[in-house]
Amino acid sequence: VLLFLFVGAATIVVFFAISRTKLPNYTVPAYPLLALLVGAFFRDQLKQDQQPRLRPALWVYAGLALLMPVAGYIGLSQDETVSDLNAWAFWLAIWPATAAGALWYSYRRQTQLGLKLLAAGHVVFVLLFFYVVYPPIDQRNPVAQSMHFIRQQDTAVVAYKQFNPAYVFHFGAPIRAYEKLESMQARALKEPVYIITRRKYIQALVAALPAAQVVFRQRDTFERSKTAIIQAGPASSAQGRL
Repeated sequence: VLLFLFVGAATIVVFFAISRTKLPNYTVPAYPLLALLVGAFFRDQLKQDQQPRLRPALWVYAGLALLMPVAGYIGLSQDETVSDLNAWAFWLAIWPATAAGALWYSYRRQTQLGLKLLAAGHVVFVLLFFYVVYPPIDQRNPVAQSMHFIRQQDTAVVAYKQFNPAYVFHFGAPIRAYEKLESMQARALKEPVYIITRRKYIQALVAALPAAQVVFRQRDTFERSKTAIIQAGPASSAQGRL
């Protein structure tokens, strides 16, 4: 059973670690599996009265936890879309604080109390992260910044080659993606369209499509790619940049 849990969690984590798109919620399916593995480890250690053996693990955890606020601050600072929100990273200080408390209880031979402190700290952090910290960061992504603009226009929305897949979820309907420039050109000749794509395709699209104009472009949060939206069509008119 433990091997099954390990293989399942490792498969999920490794798959998204090597994928081009990386967001915090992608590895969520691995959390229950990892939780069961950690719970089994703690059960065995506490059951066998081997609490001192947990101290090296707690020290390693405390060291990693101490790096989290620093890594979060650097990561936010380096992303132009959320750099002004880098102070939010210090909410991660809950982790090293609870780790230090767990270590303190461990040396007082109250390891179970220390583990309860760790668990309580994680619960508090998860609530703060999803209801306080993450929402303002998430609102800076290009999908959130451009959806209101797309929805208020009575114009068809399509995609060209690669595009941010989150648009499909937020749009609430399938978005037809064109792989060939000729097909995209034929569609734009029939009716006005908004084309969701990547910045690297802008030049080719603007040159090939009638009355094409870039109305939105922004870097995808925590990614290297940049999302672009192009307005084109026989009756398209300038909408201005967002």
